[in-house]
Amino acid sequence: DFPRLREVLDVLVRQGRSLGMYLVLANQDVNSHVDQLLNNVGWRIALKVAKPEEIQIIERGLPSPVRAGQGYLRLSSGASEIIEFQAGYAGFPVKTRSEAEEETFRIFEVEPDGAYREVWKQTLTSSVVMEEEALPPKEEEFILNNIRQAAKALNIRPARRIYLDPLPATIPFEAVMEEAGIQPVFREGKWFPEGDSPHVVAYWGKVDVPELCLQDVLSLDFDEKDGHLWIVGAPQSGLDLALSSLIMSLALRYPPDQVQFYMVELGAGELAPFETLPHTGAVIYPQPDDPQETERLGRLFNLLERVFQERSKAAKGMRGKSAPRPALFVVINSFGELRANFPDEADRLTRFVRDGGRLGIHFIITSARGPELTRSISNMIARRLVLQLVSKDDYLDIIGKPVPPLAKSIPGRGYWVDDGIAIAQVATPPADVHEQMQAMREAWHGVTPAPVEILPSEIPLTALLEELKEDSRALLPVGRAYETLETIAVPLEENPTWLILGPRESGKSNFLACAARCALEREQGAQWEVRAYALRRSPLTALQERFSRLRALSVPEDIVQDVQQLIEALQQGEMSEGKRLLILIDDLGFAFQPGR
Repeated sequence: DFPRLREVLDVLVRQGRSLGMYLVLANQDVNSHVDQLLNNVGWRIALKVAKPEEIQIIERGLPSPVRAGQGYLRLSSGASEIIEFQAGYAGFPVKTRSEAEEETFRIFEVEPDGAYREVWKQTLTSSVVMEEEALPPKEEEFILNNIRQAAKALNIRPARRIYLDPLPATIPFEAVMEEAGIQPVFREGKWFPEGDSPHVVAYWGKVDVPELCLQDVLSLDFDEKDGHLWIVGAPQSGLDLALSSLIMSLALRYPPDQVQFYMVELGAGELAPFETLPHTGAVIYPQPDDPQETERLGRLFNLLERVFQERSKAAKGMRGKSAPRPALFVVINSFGELRANFPDEADRLTRFVRDGGRLGIHFIITSARGPELTRSISNMIARRLVLQLVSKDDYLDIIGKPVPPLAKSIPGRGYWVDDGIAIAQVATPPADVHEQMQAMREAWHGVTPAPVEILPSEIPLTALLEELKEDSRALLPVGRAYETLETIAVPLEENPTWLILGPRESGKSNFLACAARCALEREQGAQWEVRAYALRRSPLTALQERFSRLRALSVPEDIVQDVQQLIEALQQGEMSEGKRLLILIDDLGFAFQPGR
């Protein structure tokens, strides 16, 4: 489990004394590794052993100890003296006053030659009154307390620790932000202006590098390297905690006009709460049996394609400048499910991952195991958070080198892989995170990300007219674009003649009726006069009762006569100045049928 321990011990055993370092090594048995260290070990102690031959580290032929604490001490000085001893046990309760009126405690220093030098002495008499306790302290506790008192009395400074305590199981999110010196842009229920940051950086936990005796804030600069992150962890490993901490770190530090999220949830719903964030354009839940969510997934990739192309063109000639804003984060929870159920979309990711980072398109991908993420993608993602996994082989596959399994099953505890390998603990998001996200949405009145929606089967004309009310041009609203869902409205001055084609019940008559209403209901409606020629049954005839400036004719002779009158009026210039004429014919093909 610790491949470098043997190498380090070899160096310390050979050179430790010259460096002022002394080692006390303990092992349960004698093996080949212990044998190789013995040549540089001075003192040896053998207690009760499991195998009689193991007593040979002291001397051949010695009888094996038979009770706990019994053993042999071999001194390296002189003729390698061997001392048989019985170790004392400091786990008994301390004697009370009634058991011992007077007791002397001494502390000795053991010299290099084995001699004892007394450094402290204390005699307890009847004047020393011990506190009455339900359970008296053990001797070892009492001895340690006396050592501390002696060190204090003698002004002996405690030894400097050569290690840091392990990372705690829970690290408050606020503590991480404070240590990083970061002030959230949303605080006290308000958004505060923040200057444009050249880089997008998340502070979302702490890292521990034991070999360097270093602990620091876990930070991730998405504008460095490839710009993406891979989080891998087995169930109950704290993957949801990692996602929550990372997303909230970005959302609290950057407003929605600088950072935006698009999320694909294929797991257990960990991303669902973040639909409330004003930064979130969509949380998509694709399933093979849900055509609407599947369509939204396809639309998300089409949106990424458009943004990718736009930013690629804009990036030409801008070498050296920061990535475009807003930074788009695509969070895919459970890539294994995406790969199994939507293989085409999974394959499309490769190009985005390869070139998206420099264009401000970043991916945060999770998986339960390493092999779930295709090599073509995993090889391009340098930074990884590896949480609890099932076996050591899983760590080797993802990290690329042997590491000991994580000692404790702590949610959010894992290995952080960047330039090196460090132990990491993800921060715990604020307890009121849901209320905070709702407050962020209510307080934000700026730019928000484009939503990812499906094309509705019906679009109310009133909705289109509402969008066009600020435009004074003569516009004909066609509907919404399939790819972008943007409203399509064509200026009639530029396109005055239209041919509407389609089979029966395809919506031709409905389109003509909407065109008539659009001309008559807008603020410029007083300028329009509409002629509707219905060669078949049509909704245009019903509009005549509603609009006085619409004239609907259905008898062929009447239609021919009206057209002739219009032609004459146009030729003679009798049309009123400022007036516009819209002619709608439904269904023109009917006039050319045999017998008509």
